[in-house]
Amino acid sequence: MAIEIKLRTPIEANGKEHDTLTLREPTLGDLQGLTLFAISQTEGVTPRLGDIAKLIGRLADIPESSSKKIPLRDLLRAGEELMGFLDVSLPTGKK
Repeated sequence: MAIEIKLRTPIEANGKEHDTLTLREPTLGDLQGLTLFAISQTEGVTPRLGDIAKLIGRLADIPESSSKKIPLRDLLRAGEELMGFLDVSLPTGKK
């Protein structure tokens, strides 16, 4: 399973210009060492954009230096799409 993200502004990666990124489904190894979201009582759930960019780079097979150039709106949209792969429910504190 893979998802495609159309970029508003193309980026250069691996010597080519990309206006679309294809993200494959992540493995456990892809997620190791990353914290995609911080959760606190005062601020709620906050995306960790640097780690989301790293994961996008891993899944799209582009260097981290290129994934850091993805426009913010596209990065946030890609992060939302990634949640479909993770199929997680965030804790609410309710039992």
